[in-house]
Amino acid sequence: MHARGGRSRRNVVTAGVALSSRQGLRFRIGVAQFRAVIPCQSCAHLGRKTQPGTLAALIGRCGSRAEVIEDGIILAGDVIQFL
Repeated sequence: MHARGGRSRRNVVTAGVALSSRQGLRFRIGVAQFRAVIPCQSCAHLGRKTQPGTLAALIGRCGSRAEVIEDGIILAGDVIQFL
């Protein structure tokens, strides 16, 4: 995946990292650098694209929006490093 500023609805799935509690912090994945902006909430768009009950199952698990600070390639297995 190539992370570039201005792209939207690009998803990165993480394990063992609570990005929603790190609002404002910068982090790096691969060579791309980001800033955690705000925790995400379930949205009507997702509700229209999925089955009934999906939004309820995602409460508190929707991650965080991030601003791309530095473009770069992200590969599966890259480690998240907080800066």
